[in-house]
Amino acid sequence: MKKQVDPDRVKPRGGRVSTVPDFTKQVIAFKIRKGFLLSAKDVQRYLWPLGYKLQYSSTTQLMRSLGLKTLYRKKKPLIKRTNQKKRLECPKKHRD
Repeated sequence: MKKQVDPDRVKPRGGRVSTVPDFTKQVIAFKIRKGFLLSAKDVQRYLWPLGYKLQYSSTTQLMRSLGLKTLYRKKKPLIKRTNQKKRLECPKKHRD
């Protein structure tokens, strides 16, 4: 009956309502991309003073829903040019 009355009606999304609003999620994503927040633990510490008492697992799910990684990579040491050349010698020999 509803489709006959209003065929262009948009149904509301099903499921549970998120505890963290969309604007706060956008702020978190921005802060992670800019480097102010590094890990899920940092996100959790950021949300607690705002009144969102989320567990660590909830913050990891929140970050994954934003399309972000929950763990940050450790920095690798810089490889000097001489070592880069040495490392590429073997693949260049066996290039066939």
